[in-house]
Amino acid sequence: MKVFISWSGPQSKHIALALQEWLRKVIQNLNVWVSELNIEAGQRWTVELWRELQDSHFGVVCLTGENLRAPWLHFEAGAIAKGVEGRVCPYLYQFQSPLYGPLSQFQWKQVDKQGTKELLQSINNASLDLTQRGLRPEDFDKVFETWWP
Repeated sequence: MKVFISWSGPQSKHIALALQEWLRKVIQNLNVWVSELNIEAGQRWTVELWRELQDSHFGVVCLTGENLRAPWLHFEAGAIAKGVEGRVCPYLYQFQSPLYGPLSQFQWKQVDKQGTKELLQSINNASLDLTQRGLRPEDFDKVFETWWP
């Protein structure tokens, strides 16, 4: 299953890159895509971005106080959500104000242990539903605790 991680700005980028690396270790069958790592020099980034958005089943939008109004985050979330199976989870880092606008319709999670665990359970459940590949529920807690930093 393909997971698209959306970011905008330095803080959000740092979270996206760390999450991408960590997700690949925890649920190994995932194809995790982040523009910073997966668009090669010379490629047309708009073509690559659109292709990945269309193929993704789950989107994680890394939100901080400084990027809430970034137009690309909203565009990417909408592109993933429009798919029949598309899920989007705003992943909030040190966020003080309430979430509003189009992203408020999605169930969000905080960047902390509990929020990350719930996000990962949703990704794992979506992977099991779509591909019948992922962690068995009885193994999930053990694997999460092993890899939690």
